[in-house]
Order: sequence, then C-alpha cells, then structure tokens
Amino acid sequence: MPAPAPSWTLKGVSLTRKEASLLQSWGCPREVLHALDFVAQNAGPEESSRDVEVLDMFCGEKAISGHWSKRGKKASDSKFFCFWLFALGARAVCQVCVYVWQSGFLTLLLMVLQMAPDALGVIGLPCITYIFMNSFTHGRTSDKPYGNESTREYVKLANVLTVRTVIVIMIMSVRAVYWFVEQPGSSKVIHFPELKHLQKLIWASGMKTYFQRFWMGSWGAPSPKLSMGISSMPYIDELKTKLTQFERAKLSSKGIAIVKVLPCGKKTVSGGPALRKTQIYPSGFASKLYDLISKVKAFIVLVGAVQSYGIKNKFTRTWDHLNLNGEKLWSRISPTGRFDGHCCLGKKYCRSKSVSCAKFALAGQTWLRA
Repeated sequence: MPAPAPSWTLKGVSLTRKEASLLQSWGCPREVLHALDFVAQNAGPEESSRDVEVLDMFCGEKAISGHWSKRGKKASDSKFFCFWLFALGARAVCQVCVYVWQSGFLTLLLMVLQMAPDALGVIGLPCITYIFMNSFTHGRTSDKPYGNESTREYVKLANVLTVRTVIVIMIMSVRAVYWFVEQPGSSKVIHFPELKHLQKLIWASGMKTYFQRFWMGSWGAPSPKLSMGISSMPYIDELKTKLTQFERAKLSSKGIAIVKVLPCGKKTVSGGPALRKTQIYPSGFASKLYDLISKVKAFIVLVGAVQSYGIKNKFTRTWDHLNLNGEKLWSRISPTGRFDGHCCLGKKYCRSKSVSCAKFALAGQTWLRA
C-alpha cells in the first residue's frame, strides 16, 4: 500500500510547502515532519484553524493563558504534566514532562499548529535540571551541557524534553509565531547545543533572537528572583527594571533556598518549602508580555507588513556552512535515539495506550518509509 501523500498544500493547520521545505533545510527530523502531517490530517473540526493567540507551556499555573483569556483572546494551555523521579534518596529531584511520551508530544505538535501568525508561545522548561541549586546532581556546565545523563536517568529524560522543545521552537519560527523561553538566572539551558544551533539557524535566515536578564520581583513575584528570557520577540529589554537594594530587602527570599555548611567547610544549597511558590508567574509579568506582543503587532500594522517575523522568499539557501549533522544533531529526541511509529521510550516509560499514539504507530509503518 503506497504511503499517503503529504498534505502540505492543505489549508487550516497543515504546514505549507514553504514551511515544510524550510524545516527540512534546517535539519528537522523527517519523522517529526510526518508527525506534523499526521496530527494535521487527524485534527477535529474545532482544531482545524489557526486561531490560538498564546500557547502557555508550563508557565506558572496558567498565569499566561489565563491573562490572555481575560483579554478576550483564545489561549491554549499545555502544562507539562509531571511525574516524579527520585535519586539518592532525595525528595522530588526532578519533574519530567509528559511530552517525552509520544502521545503527549503529538498533542503538543497539534497545539503548535493551531497557533495564529504573530501569536506567542511562552515556554517555561522545568528548571530543576538546569539551575545552580541542583548542579551537584545534574552536573551541567558550559563545557558539559548535557550533564550526568549516563548516571542520572532523569537528566537524560530532561535532555529529551529540551530537544523536543527546541524542535517546537523551530516549528514556531517557520510558522511566523513568536516564542519566549523563561528560566531562572542561574540556568545552564543557554549552553544547550541544540538551542544554540537553532539560534544560529534563525540568525542566518535573516530573523533575530533576543536575550534579557530581569528581576521577576519587579513584576509582582514574592521574591527578587533573577530570571532570563530568550525570545524571538523584540522589546523584551523592557522587562529589565531597576530593583534597588531596599526593594530587594522588602521581597522575602525566606524559605526559598537553604544554605548549609558541611563539617568540611563546604557550602551546600538546597530548595526550601517556599521554592514552589516562585514557579508561579505573577500577573504583572503576564500583563507585560501581553503588552509587548501587542506592541509588536501594532508595529506590524504601522509599517503595513503582514508579518514581521515569518518566512521570506530568500530562505532558499543551503545550510552546509552551519555544520548540520542531520539526525545525529537530534539524537536526543528520545532516550533510544529515535522517534518512529513505535513507542520511542521503551516499555519502562511507555504510555502508548492513547488513541493518538496508537494511530500514529500504525500510520508510521507506512509513512516513515516515504
């Protein structure tokens, strides 16, 4: 039986031929392109239009999507549903997202395809495997960005999650959708090779990315919380505000971090009972992001452009000078190094009983040969 023809030319949420070509030239895994085609063809009537204004990915208890909804905008929330992994007898060392499961990743891909041009995707990766506070366990440094994945299984799964998130950002970029990645100030995610590589691709394509450090306490957080933002959206420098020493003293950090001194004199830092509260985005931060994306859209209307951040006809060059390694670059898309018609996580983490995952497994037997 011949493989079904790709639906790149269909209207609705499907990729256009130009978008698919650019993703392919950027080295997007072929299996992901087939997965995008699969979810687009199987989308229900209410899922077949690009009308979502914001995608809130684990961003503080629906703070972002909730604010958009209050403004009368259609929002989609895809919180990273988590399960706990334990290591060294410690409590909740890491949260690993359901999107390392194949069915969850397919759901996320459909959510991304539903995003309108010039919409905003706000991404808050689970930071516990990147922050300084947990550096002894995850072992990430600028020279060792993947951390202790050979000895820490949760670090390996966190790498899978990050690689898949980078692929999602890639899809947003070619779909003319803005994205914003938020992390604590001590996060090592900025050294992640796949993210750095994608930024090079975006810059080489004539688009831009922006980086800004800012105090979340300036926007209503209960603690100062130094944060960083990486985004394709301009104007994020407006997030930076001056936080005086007096203002920082008023914002309590009590219970967030516990510092202990071992008998040998070495200091250790661990999370306190109030740490979880800092994960919730304050309403002031959500409001500011809304104002920034509104400012971008107003500028687009002012200059008479349809989209200020999208696919241009000049994007026909090759990318050999960027040392694309094809599938090798995305080898961490799953713990087994593959993403195909079968469950890519193996029996230990398999959650493929869902309809979407089972249907994709059957389709993959023919589609992935194309």
